[in-house]
Amino acid sequence: MHTTENGLHVLLSTLGRSHYVIAAEYLVKHGVDISLLQGWVPKRFDSIWIKIAAFIIRRRSFVPGLKKRLPPALEGHVVSSVWGELVQTMLFLTVGRISKCFYHLSATIAFYIHGFFSRQFFTPRGKRLTVFHVKSGLGRGGAIAEARRRGMKILVDHCVPHPLSMKKTTGENGYDEWWSFWKPVMKDCNEADLVMVGSEYVKKTFVEFGFPSDKIRVVPLGVLPLFSRVKTKYAKEGCLELIYTGNWGHWKGVDDLIDSVEIMKNRGLDIHLTVVGSHDEKSPSYNKAVNERLPVTFVGHVPQEELKGYLELAEVYVFPSLRDGFAVSAFEGMAAGLCLVTTEESSIPITDGITGYYVSSHAPKAIADRIEYLFNNRREIERIGRAAADKVSSDYTWERYAENVQKVYRELLDEVVE
Repeated sequence: MHTTENGLHVLLSTLGRSHYVIAAEYLVKHGVDISLLQGWVPKRFDSIWIKIAAFIIRRRSFVPGLKKRLPPALEGHVVSSVWGELVQTMLFLTVGRISKCFYHLSATIAFYIHGFFSRQFFTPRGKRLTVFHVKSGLGRGGAIAEARRRGMKILVDHCVPHPLSMKKTTGENGYDEWWSFWKPVMKDCNEADLVMVGSEYVKKTFVEFGFPSDKIRVVPLGVLPLFSRVKTKYAKEGCLELIYTGNWGHWKGVDDLIDSVEIMKNRGLDIHLTVVGSHDEKSPSYNKAVNERLPVTFVGHVPQEELKGYLELAEVYVFPSLRDGFAVSAFEGMAAGLCLVTTEESSIPITDGITGYYVSSHAPKAIADRIEYLFNNRREIERIGRAAADKVSSDYTWERYAENVQKVYRELLDEVVE
């Protein structure tokens, strides 16, 4: 672990979220002396404990996911704190399956345990840390209090809209998260010196519910170049290929999406929707698509290299989310060169009619109308898709993310930000 000239030493506390690993990689590349505190990071990936855990979890991505937590660029910068994640996993696999209430309770308990044990890592090798950069919720268990006692500045990283805003936009029938889950998260935000969010939309939701605007900094995440401009040919006629990628849940607006496909089918439009990602075959939207024989194909989860092929074949990326902080999957569609149709609640900062199209939330007809317009105006798809790819490649890189986070660190330490 190296030392920067400006005395900036950061502890970034997470609980296994992959985008924080990428963030830490680029921050290290930009000269930030950072310790990334994660969940379980095994020293060996062929041990008996890994095999036992993989058997219990029964998820093909388990071991590859663990390996991603320790990329070569972070050698010497990663700290493993196993207890919070261990408790969380055990609770998820047992009581967490009873109901959403118990699932969220399990996550909250894990947050407190991770925060409690994170306190022992505040003096790595005798070094005085200057910034505690913590995922919202993980500052409980005395973590923020201890960091404050040691004279550290507190940056809370929050990735979704204000919970009261999500309750409003998702709708009572689709909102199943108890306030007890969000209470510790919001306590972290209230106790922070600064709160960092991924979009102007998220900031707007916080301000709407009384959070001070001057305490929020907007720093969008980056998008990996893997999907950059994979689409090179655009169909001028024939079936219009639509795509949706990522988790399939009510809060993503998938019920509205399937209803819009039904509307387009009834209008006689030659369209087809491909859904790539995990989905629940018991969900109403899935059953409606299957039972009514709508032009929808559910592919399931695929490796990223395979996902590139699906993006290349599609024309329009449809993402009518009801609540998001920074929808990486939709940004990947834009990076590929697809025309995006989305909602303001997706938090994706497009310029309407230039780099994508906004539609109203909870509005299947609005989705259908926009796609029908694109069906009849194919050149618009290529124009907007290419503009979207240009926008992502210039403004949403991990290099820019690292530069902007470093500016926030310096602001916390009262340094001059150029």
